Order: sequence, then structure tokens, then C-alpha cells
Amino acid sequence: MKRLIITALLVLVISFASYSLTFEEFLYSRSINVGFAFLKTSPDPVNFSLCDAGTAGYSAASNFLLNPASPSFRPEKSIIFNYRYSLSALNISFVSMQFGLLGGDLGISTGYSASDTIPLRNELPTSEHLGLYRFQSFSATISYSRELIGGIYAGLSGRSITETSYDLSKTAFTANAGLLMEFEAVKGFSAGLSLLNIGSRVRYDETDADYIVPPFTLRIGVREEWVFSPVFTNSSYLDFIKVNDQEFKVALADEMLFLGDFLVRLGYVYNDPVRFFSAGIGMKTERFRIDYAVSPYMYNLGIDNSISLTYKF
Repeated sequence: MKRLIITALLVLVISFASYSLTFEEFLYSRSINVGFAFLKTSPDPVNFSLCDAGTAGYSAASNFLLNPASPSFRPEKSIIFNYRYSLSALNISFVSMQFGLLGGDLGISTGYSASDTIPLRNELPTSEHLGLYRFQSFSATISYSRELIGGIYAGLSGRSITETSYDLSKTAFTANAGLLMEFEAVKGFSAGLSLLNIGSRVRYDETDADYIVPPFTLRIGVREEWVFSPVFTNSSYLDFIKVNDQEFKVALADEMLFLGDFLVRLGYVYNDPVRFFSAGIGMKTERFRIDYAVSPYMYNLGIDNSISLTYKF
């Protein structure tokens, strides 16, 4: 299994490294014909309140959706139920679970999104809408991760997503890979890399020339945790995020645990076209945790609210 994971990761990294764009072109490129936007959704309010940072590991049962290596880095038998009310009356929910299996950690997740009638817009958020539409999205993910050698964790996952917009329906399958490393020389420091939504073209039908591709995403992140006392901890996150239909983004976030049971999170994101900050709170007991996040959007697009309940078993 270790050799399989290492081989798959090397193939993915080499494939990405051979991409023909220069580094500057890669940073600012914006691919066309990119669909399945649901694959870019923050999977829980913890990640959402951190402005999508967390590639280097964060505490939530759905963290493998950002980096498939995360469950082995922070092993925890838990299940999370998440609900989010998004802009333009978009309802998003996830149910994710992770637990130990065969010397590693298994993660399973399902996600669902449904919209009311919403306006279709082009790449300029301030422009007049182009029409009205409704859609639904459903995804299922399975992930496996394990520690390769001391302090180095790897994971792979597969994901399917089906979207329906009026009478059109399309299904895609994607692969995801991640690495996570912790460094003994710098206590509390970790770094992560993940390649998400690697998939082929999807056509509406066999004879149609039009196609869409999944939103391939490169994520690189670091995290530093300072333990000041048994009841006060601070974690800082810095993530570089590049999606194939967007310019690069940089997320900077902080999470404070105080009195042992209460959490406060703040995030700032640079170069995001529609938002720039988020905030969240959390409270936990031995078995349960509840988290909430909020983030306003620019251009009067509304405010996102996200809430989740986690149970540790």
C-alpha cells in the first residue's frame, strides 16, 4: 500500500510539473469550460472561517476533502454534519466521517447542494444577469491515508459528482492526492500539498462538441501551533490556492482555543474576486463540538452562514 501511494503521488506531481505554462502564466491563468463549481466548496465551517486555509491540517472530520493526507496527520474517529446557507438562496450540506482502518485512516463524505431560482452571470459580478436557472449537485468521496515514515503522511481519494440544471445532467469522476509533513526541528509546524479534482472532460452527450472540465486545484499550505498552556492554544495558517478557472489566492488565518473548550477563528484572503474575510466560533466537549462561520460577499451578493455538529465516537 505504501508503494502504491508513493507511486501515485509521484505520477501526479510529475504530470503537473510537465504542464506547459510558465510560473507567471500559471499564477494568472483562467481556464475556460470549467464546471462542477460545487467541488470548490468549503466542506465545513472550520475551513470556511479560515478563508479556505487548512492544507497543512486542521481539526474537522471533513478535512480530507482539502488534503487527503489529513486524517492520518490528525487521527480522530468522528462524524460531522454541516449545513450552509449561501448567497442567492443556495443550500449546501455535507456529512463526513473518518476512522482508522488497516493501519491507516479511512474518510467517507457525501455532499449535496440545491438552489432556488438564481441569476446566471458572466465573469463580472456587477453586470446584469444573463437569465435565471436552478441546479442541484451531489458528490460522494472516499479517501484513504496513512503515515509513510515518521512525520510524513500521504493520502489518496476518489470523488464523483453529478449536477443537474433544468433538464441537463452530467457526472464526473475525479482523483485527489495529498502529502502532509510535520517537522521535529520546529515544534508545532506542519506543511501540506494537495492536488484536487483531477479529472477528464465531460460532454453533455456523445455527439456534443461542448465540454466542461473539473476545477483542478493546487493547494500548498503551512501551519504553526503554539501551545501556551493546557487551556490556551493558537494556530496560524497560510495557504496558497490556485484553481484552474481563477487567479491564485493566498489565505491567512488564525484559530485560538481558550479555556480549553472555546474557539475563535479569523481569516483573510488575498485576490479572491468576491470576498476578503471570514470569522467563526466553536465550542466543544469530550464528545461533541459545534462550529459556526460567517463571511460577507462584495457587490451586495449577500452573506454566507455555515454551522456544523461533530460527534466523536
